[in-house]
Parts: sequence; C-alpha cells; structure tokens
Amino acid sequence: MRHGILSDTHSNYLSTSDPVNAGEARQCPFGHYGNAFTTKEPRRAIGAPRLPAVVGRMASTGADGMALAAAADPMEKPFGRIADARASGVDRLPDDKHGQTHGNIPAGYTYFGQLVVHDLTHSVAVDDHIGKPPAPGNLSTPVLDLDTIYGGGPARCPHLYQPPYLNAPPASNDPDQYLFYLGRTAPATFPENEGLKSGEPRDLPRIDTQSRGIADTEPPTSVTPLIHDERNDDNLILSQLVTQILLVHNKVASHLARNGDPTHGNSPLDRKASFELARHFVLKAYRRVVLHDYLRHLLFPSIHEDLLAGKMEAYKNLPVEFVFGVARAGHSMVRAAYDINRHLDLSRSSLGRLMAFSSSTPGARLPLPADWVVDWSRLLVMKDGDTPQFARRISPFLAPTFVNGDLRSRRTGLNGSLSFHDLWRCYQFGVPTGQECAEQLIGRSSPDFLQPADMLPTPTFIDLHPADNLIAALDKYHEFCEKTPLSYYILQEAAKIGGNGRFLGPVGSTIFARTILFALQNAPSPHDTPPGQSDLSFAEIRKETGILKLADLLKVSGMQGPELAATIVATLM
Repeated sequence: MRHGILSDTHSNYLSTSDPVNAGEARQCPFGHYGNAFTTKEPRRAIGAPRLPAVVGRMASTGADGMALAAAADPMEKPFGRIADARASGVDRLPDDKHGQTHGNIPAGYTYFGQLVVHDLTHSVAVDDHIGKPPAPGNLSTPVLDLDTIYGGGPARCPHLYQPPYLNAPPASNDPDQYLFYLGRTAPATFPENEGLKSGEPRDLPRIDTQSRGIADTEPPTSVTPLIHDERNDDNLILSQLVTQILLVHNKVASHLARNGDPTHGNSPLDRKASFELARHFVLKAYRRVVLHDYLRHLLFPSIHEDLLAGKMEAYKNLPVEFVFGVARAGHSMVRAAYDINRHLDLSRSSLGRLMAFSSSTPGARLPLPADWVVDWSRLLVMKDGDTPQFARRISPFLAPTFVNGDLRSRRTGLNGSLSFHDLWRCYQFGVPTGQECAEQLIGRSSPDFLQPADMLPTPTFIDLHPADNLIAALDKYHEFCEKTPLSYYILQEAAKIGGNGRFLGPVGSTIFARTILFALQNAPSPHDTPPGQSDLSFAEIRKETGILKLADLLKVSGMQGPELAATIVATLM
C-alpha cells in the first residue's frame, strides 16, 4: 500500500517491519524496479531535468527541489529536436481497411490505461549510493489493487471516507466508515448551459482554504482533491473516471449494508464487512477488465491470446522497460480534442483545456462545472448503437499539448515537454534501447526487428500527420535511429507492425503483457479476501464471468435491486 507498510511478500521492497531497513523505510518506503533485458546503457548523472528526488541522499538540490548534475549531455540537443518535431493536431484515423470500424480503440481506454499505470508505478529518483547516479524508485506496490483510490482503507486513510454518522439509520451504533466522499458539481460555465443542475455528486471530493485547519491564505475555492493519489486528478477525463469508480463502490457498499451478502443468501453485513466485500467486488471486476477488455484492445492479438491461455511467463518484478518505455504508449493515444458531452463542442474541449481542470493547474476552475461532466457514451460503447470517439492510432506523433506544453506547470516538477521526457528518461536511467530489447526478444534476423531506416514515419502516418520536421530530425541524428529509446521504438513498432497503430507490436505487447501478468499473479494479500469469497489470483481473474468490460463496470453506479445483486453474484463467483 502506497505510503504505508509495504508487504513483506515483495522481497525487493523496504518494509518498516524489517529492523535492517527500518531507518530508511521511515523516511519514505519505496520499491526498486528491475530489468527485463540486459543493456550496455549506463545510468547517467546529467544536467537535464529529472524526477523529484524525494528519497535518500541527493547529489545536489536546486531551488525547485530537483537533483541536478552540473554538466549537460551531448544527446540533449538531438533528443530535443526530435521531441519538438512530434506534434500533430490531427485526430483523424488513417484511411485504411479498418477506417472507423471496431478495429479501433474507443477513447475512454486511454484514460483507463493511465489509471492502470498509476496503480503500478509512482516513480521518484533515489540516490542511495554515494558516487553513483540516482536510480528510479517506486512509491506504489506493483499489484493491481487500486491503492491509488482506496489508500489504506478506512482504518489507515479515514479522511477519504464519509464519517459513520452520515447516512446512518436512526439508533445505528455501527462505528465503521464504508463509503467514499464525493464532490459536487459547480454551476455551468457557459450561459447557454445555465439550466443544468449543479450540486450533483459527479466530481472528486475537494477541500478549500476555508476548511477547518487550513490557513486562509488563498481564495476560498475547492480545488485540492481529497483522494489518495493526486495524480488521478491530472486531467478531466481521468478524474471523471475515478469519480465513477467511487460511485460504483458506494453503490455496491450501500446495497450490501442494506440487503446483505447476495452470494450467501443475503446474510446481514455490518459496515466494515460491506466495505470489504464492495472493495473485493470492485477489485475483481477491475482486474478482469484489465485482462479481458483493456489488453484485448491494446495488445498484438496473438500475444493476448497466449496471455489468456496461460502460455506466457511473468516477469519477476516491475521492469524499467515497462515503467519508462512501454507504459508511455498511452500518450500517443491521447486526442488533441474530445467531444465529452452534448453541451460542449470540440472547439471548447481541447486537450489543453481538459488538462486545466486539475488541481495541479494554477487557477483551475474547480469544482467541476455541471456542463463539463463526462458522458461516457462519447468515449466508450456503453450500449448497442453507441458510436464513441476513438483514441488516436499508436505512433510517434503526439497531441501538440504534449510537445509544446511545459511540465513545470504540473505537479511533476519536471522542466520541459512530455514529449522530451518520454525519450530522455529512457536515456537518463539506462533503460535498454528498443533494439536491445528486440534483439533479445525476437532476434535481429526477425522480419519484425526494426532497422534504423524503419524509424522513419510510415507512409500511412506521413499521409496523416505533418511529418517533414520529424523526418528531417531523424535523418540528421542517425545515432537515435540506431540506439532508439524504448519509449519511441515501441510507438514506431506499433505504427509499422501493429495494424497501422491499432495495437502494440510484438516487443511492446510482450513487455506489457508479462508486466501485467506479474501484477496479476502478485494478488493482494489472501488475508484481504472476505470470508467465503474466492481470491483475486490470476486463475480467478481468467474466468470469464460477471463484469469483463470497462463500460459494464461504470454502469454499476446506475444499477438497482435485483440487477445489482445479480451482477455482484456473477462477478464474485
């Protein structure tokens, strides 16, 4: 559990229960990433911006709290030139045989993928060896347990949950918390939407500067989210996704507290047991959605089939190749603008504006206005006949906000664009190059191995995006094409081999699949399984029963009575 005592089942994690590590663990528990491949690339102590150095000894600390080395690196200029050439505002899909058909990924999965990555990794720079460059460390547990949402539960994180006297029946003596706080929407932004009802529980819970115990130093606006991981308030769509999961939990927990456990003849449950069973339901549904739905859209089809069939071996740890390489593929799927509901048009809902609805943005207009609430049928197939927007095809091209925007305005504390840092961190932390990973996985003789000339944009994407600047930059810096950062290699691999970017290629898919398999096999502690329920092991998650799709999970918040009880039973079977 992040910010808590890390499970001693993960031997590569510090634990406050270990007297040898107790001194370090008291500072801030962290885990170490592993390597899935060997590399000749060293970690580098270089002067470009890096991750916040919040753990261990820092070589030197600048005014912005970042550990910086003195000398610049000769690769900074080529990386910067290539990063700056990746911008494209084109959200249109390629004119190939799949066109606008089901072969494309609905846009909502982009942000579900962001939640999954947040669930597995929260990186900080750790300098724990004198004379050696900092290494990345992990503040999250490498388990798909939604600890970024649940935290330590009501016992360890009571501030996330409604106090027991709220919604309590008369004469109730049950002292336990079991429901999340929720935030209420503000009045609509635009005059034509003034008729929309505000005050609805459709936002993250937020606190303001007039709350008790907070000094009145700023205007009294409710901005700061009352959630376990503020990264989940990074942008409007992600925060709306998390809000929907809070609503799902509350719906299920309330049903269980009122009606009992439907898997055991509606036997009565107190609030604590209702919370535990509701969390178990959400986690089982979530893990099945990851395996059966999200990865089905994202992975090379044969690799997903092997994963489901149990023909794949899991990694032994969370590898840097996933964290700083393949996990960054989702950035290429982000659109430049989104149609999020019928009250706004694309000219008003650009990516930059959606990212401004975040507590990390100075002057953010929060709580969320009523006319900015997401209609999920615009982003997912919620029912037959829905025609959601699709995510961008996977390729090296990024929405202009990710190329032209400066991360200094975000809570990352990084200096420069997301486009640059996706490349630079592979180089900085000595992540094996794309060619090194591909050679060890499929061999240089494989037709799927990308040669230096293959790093140029494919004809499909040249026709789709403004590619001249990127082609010129790649032509100029040959070393980049010969030793390509893994985060770029897997994007180009998807564009060239993955059905014109409809899914990841073989290298990207294998790294992603084996990492998720590791996270699924490392299930939350059996002690967390409610009595009489099956566990969250991979064998259980492979079963195709109950909730299997993201849309079906989100729809639980609107279910009632028998339909909800039947869904709970089917999912917990």
